Amino acid sequence: MVVPCFNEEKRFDQEYFDHLTRIESTEWLFVDDGSKDATLSVLSNFCRRSNTNFLHLPKNVGKSEALRIGMLQEIEKDSGAKWIGFLDSDGAFSVEDVNEILTKIMKDEFEMYEAIFTSRVKLSGRRIQRKPYRHLLGRILTTVFGVIWKDIPYDTQSGFKVIRNTQTFRNSILQPFTNRWFFDIEIVLRMARSQNKLPHIWEQPLFSWVDISGSKISLRECVRLAFEVSKIMILLLRNRTYLRSSKLVSTTH
Repeated sequence: MVVPCFNEEKRFDQEYFDHLTRIESTEWLFVDDGSKDATLSVLSNFCRRSNTNFLHLPKNVGKSEALRIGMLQEIEKDSGAKWIGFLDSDGAFSVEDVNEILTKIMKDEFEMYEAIFTSRVKLSGRRIQRKPYRHLLGRILTTVFGVIWKDIPYDTQSGFKVIRNTQTFRNSILQPFTNRWFFDIEIVLRMARSQNKLPHIWEQPLFSWVDISGSKISLRECVRLAFEVSKIMILLLRNRTYLRSSKLVSTTH
């Protein structure tokens, strides 16, 4: 599991990650993406278990590139890993959800699938707390992308995903992503082109997710988002042949 971190000195929840890094048969890499505060010191002090490590990037390269570099390092370190995943560093995902999904992976309950996407869908009995404007933005983007990708996952931007460590996946992250916001979709499209079909995706609704304060979309990011939406739409159009035969499976249990 790769966790990208940028200026997380005051927000990094050591107790939260202490629970997560105790999950059996998992390895954790925390990537300091050129932080300007003491994030590197926090991570170096935290990563004392044999299954934890940290990587310092001297220059901020953005979440997508930090994740790509981190995933490549983990693959090179442990080529026998069956799955490679990533998780946001803000603690928004509950320990219980992360533990349940990773435990099921260890038990081969997802052996038929190539990727596990988590979904912040507000179902009855679930505790999903999202800022209204972020929820609306997500629904608009999914609707727009869904014009081309009919069976697109409900929540492509959820920051917890796990992908089977196949040669197809490894090839998909060899080159830098062209998109900072929608690299998840870019990985799927790269895998689809490589194997001439979409990867088999399982979408798992979360039981709990809470919007953590401190993450804001600036005006500059809004402009970047609009530009990247246009780029991902072009990619979707170029790969629309594969998107007609989607193999997305979702569960509400």
